[in-house]
Amino acid sequence: MKIKTIFILVILFFTLIVRVASAQEVVISPSPTDTPTPTPVQYALPYPGILPGHPFYFLKTLRDNVMDFLISNPLKKGEFDLLQADKNMAAVQALAPTKNNPVVLETLGKAEDYFAKAILKAQEANKQGLDMSDLVARLSVANLKHQEVMKDLVKSAQGDDKQKFSSEAEKFTKFGQTVAKLRNK
Repeated sequence: MKIKTIFILVILFFTLIVRVASAQEVVISPSPTDTPTPTPVQYALPYPGILPGHPFYFLKTLRDNVMDFLISNPLKKGEFDLLQADKNMAAVQALAPTKNNPVVLETLGKAEDYFAKAILKAQEANKQGLDMSDLVARLSVANLKHQEVMKDLVKSAQGDDKQKFSSEAEKFTKFGQTVAKLRNK
C-alpha cells in the first residue's frame, strides 16, 4: 500500500512539473516579394546572445564557425545559416538604439551573408533532390521579418546612415525575390 502511494505521488509530481511543449505556428504570406505590411510579421527572432563589442564575443564567433564546419547536410546547414542570420538581425535590433552604426552595419553584413548562404544551401538541396519546402517557407517568412526590421532601422536613421541602411534594405528585398523563385520550384 505504501509503495502504491509513493508511486502515485511521484507520478503526480512529474505531471504537475513537466510542461507540454507546443510548436509555434508560422504564418506564411501569400506574396513574399511585396514590401512588408503594416501589421507585424509573425516570426520571432531568436535571442542574439553576446553582442559585438563584448569581450567574449570572439568565443561565440569561434563556436559558430566550428558548428558551421561540422554540418554537412545542406538542409541542416541552411537551417543553421538562417538561425545565424536571424541572430544577427536580432543583434542589429538590439544595437540600433546605441547609434554605434559601424558595428550595426558590420552585424547587418553578417546577417546578409548568412541569409545568402542559407539560400544557396536550399538551392543545393534542391539540386540533390532533397525536400527543401520547409526551409524555403522559413526563409520566406524570415525574409519578411528582416525586411520589417530594416524598414524600422531606415525610419530611425538620420543623414548618411539613412542612405546606407536603405541600400542594405534593398538587398533583403532582392533576397525575397530569390526565395520566391525557390518557392515556385
